[in-house]
Amino acid sequence: MWIRSVGLALSIAALLPAASVHAQERFKLQFNQVGQSSKYIAQQAYDVGDSPGHQVRIYKVQRTFTEASSFVVRGVRVTATEVNGYSDYTNGVGPIWGYEVWSMADGGKVFVQYTGSTFSEPTDTGSRRGIATSAGRIIGGSGAWKNIRGMVHSASRFDTDPQKGYSQGDNQGEYWFEE
Repeated sequence: MWIRSVGLALSIAALLPAASVHAQERFKLQFNQVGQSSKYIAQQAYDVGDSPGHQVRIYKVQRTFTEASSFVVRGVRVTATEVNGYSDYTNGVGPIWGYEVWSMADGGKVFVQYTGSTFSEPTDTGSRRGIATSAGRIIGGSGAWKNIRGMVHSASRFDTDPQKGYSQGDNQGEYWFEE
């Protein structure tokens, strides 16, 4: 009986390395968004009215990357991103959350859901300038990207001025493909 138990244990142990070969390989993700073209496509803020300076805001930011960009996933360049988000500020400080879509050079899309917080201050033009930090989950994609999953951490500097606003971030994380 003891020999059978040992034999079974060794058989299982022999299979474990084979199983780990089929484990999901994880890839590092690191890129910055400095120097790319970014613009606020839309934004609207509403006063909540419960306390001075409390506003909710919806926004859409579009970023376009040059061919020299380091934003590459599994050897495919990201050509553009579009962020659809929501903020809940009191005097420029508060939570943010939303969705980001990465447009890939092969025509596919990658979908990211994020949440975080922001600190901003008013500028002379009436816009807000500050920093947002967020954590995102890569939740899938289209075409060859449908099984991508992962996590991204971002620290972004921004100015909401509609004429000369920007949104630039440093990002890192990891991704994998579910089988």
